[in-house]
Parts: sequence; C-alpha cells; structure tokens
Amino acid sequence: MVANSTTQILLRQAPQAIDRITDAFQLSDGERRLLLSAERGTGLLAAGRQRVAFQVIGSPWEHATVTSDPRELTALNSEEEL
Repeated sequence: MVANSTTQILLRQAPQAIDRITDAFQLSDGERRLLLSAERGTGLLAAGRQRVAFQVIGSPWEHATVTSDPRELTALNSEEEL
C-alpha cells in the first residue's frame, strides 16, 4: 500500500520500528532522529523523492472538534452549559 501512495506522512516512530522505517524510506540520520523524537503534530511529509519536516497547527475550533482528551472534553461541556 505504501508503495502505491505518492505522498506519505511519517509520524513519531517507536525505537523498535525505526530500523525498518529507515530502510523502507531510506531516511537520513536527521530524518531518523526527527521521527524518534517528534512531538504530537510533527512529522515528515514524503512526496516522491522529496521530504520535508512539518508541524500541524489546528485552529481552536478544529482542536475542540477533534480532541479526545477527557479533561478538555469536560471543560468544553462545562462551557456549553453556560
């Protein structure tokens, strides 16, 4: 499936999986380090032979729409009741 995709998004990888990912995508040492330490919303966008690091930043509305954090959901529900 990955070979049939023209664009891939690689997010943080577990140390036990990084060797296979490095081989499959022919990652550089810097790309490998990025994927081992990437924070939430940060990753590597691969399109053909070109790759670039990226960070996703959602608007407050987008975040509220997709969050699954129980604390945030409780706070959002409390705001709606006001």
